[in-house]
Amino acid sequence: MAFDNDPETLDWIDRGAITATITQKPYVMSYYGLKFLDDLHHNAVHQFKDWRTALAAPMPAFVDTGTVPVDKSNLKIYREALAAHPSRCRDYRSGADREQNPHRLDMRVDSAYTT
Repeated sequence: MAFDNDPETLDWIDRGAITATITQKPYVMSYYGLKFLDDLHHNAVHQFKDWRTALAAPMPAFVDTGTVPVDKSNLKIYREALAAHPSRCRDYRSGADREQNPHRLDMRVDSAYTT
């Protein structure tokens, strides 16, 4: 069992070394995070006059944004879906920086998606 949809993980599922992986939904995570911030900023939540002094938070403390289990039975269709919806972000680090700092990202929105 693995976590996330790295290409290497998907390859190992195809080879049979990994049974399955649980993938995240980063777009849904970002959507809800920004939606809640926008609602608070624009005072769309009217339950309390001042939400900072309210007895309960105006926003949920936990939001299940879902996961997608991927195994051999749905690997082909999952890869097809990934190819049909390419990432809107790219890793702009140099090859040497990627090797030295594999967990640090320098992500920027691809300009092709901002127009």
